[in-house]
Amino acid sequence: PTRRALGLEPELGAEVWARFDDGGTALVAQREGRGRVAVLATSVDDDWSELPYRPGFLPFSVELLRRLASGRASPRAAVEAGEALPLPPGARVRRPDGEVLTVGEEGLFEATELPGVHALLDEAGEAETAFVVTSPASESELAPAPLPDLEGAGGGQGEGGVLSRRPVDPWLFLLAGLFLLAEGVLRTRKPKTA
Repeated sequence: PTRRALGLEPELGAEVWARFDDGGTALVAQREGRGRVAVLATSVDDDWSELPYRPGFLPFSVELLRRLASGRASPRAAVEAGEALPLPPGARVRRPDGEVLTVGEEGLFEATELPGVHALLDEAGEAETAFVVTSPASESELAPAPLPDLEGAGGGQGEGGVLSRRPVDPWLFLLAGLFLLAEGVLRTRKPKTA
């Protein structure tokens, strides 16, 4: 958990690369001259957060340096289907079906209706980085479905047939009791001596 953080307000043209659980800006990056700079809204020591003690700290640091060193912003790792993704104008994206699309002048990739891995291509047409388009959360609704109406499904009983239910439990207990009684009788029998 983060105990203390700066209140970052990204400037126009800056990219928010990470947010805290409460929605506050955690990591902002922006082009500066021929490079990129990033600002983390918390400290990497244990006074402000437990970030350095988290298992994901090293991969986070490596990915941050990779993004800053590449000179090109990597897209978010995942985006929901139908959501526009900000990408550099002119960037080429290979969709899961193999189709290659070019990002328009507005810098938004909007062809995210196909779930799967989308590759951001470099000038040579090789995959430079990738992002995943996930299915909308609404398609994963796990609410129970209504039960079907079973009235009239008499299981072959015909019109007006009534099924009677008899509990099986008493018979099982009776059978178990008989087995215990038989075991007791067999154990108490004395063996015949010759």
